[in-house]
Amino acid sequence: MPVLNCLCGMKILIVPDVTAMGKAIRNHLIEHKRLTGADLTEEILTQEILKVLINDSNEAWLSE
Repeated sequence: MPVLNCLCGMKILIVPDVTAMGKAIRNHLIEHKRLTGADLTEEILTQEILKVLINDSNEAWLSE
């Protein structure tokens, strides 16, 4: 499964269950703020996750 490496050093496992992924994003926003003191929005984190998924899809397609 793909993983997002956050700037704060934590790794977020990207799961195919939308509800579980939404919960993981919201949980990470709290942990990110605790670790760094910086706010991270749900929108920005979701965009970063989509970038990881697109990159992984492209790599899988190119390896075929």
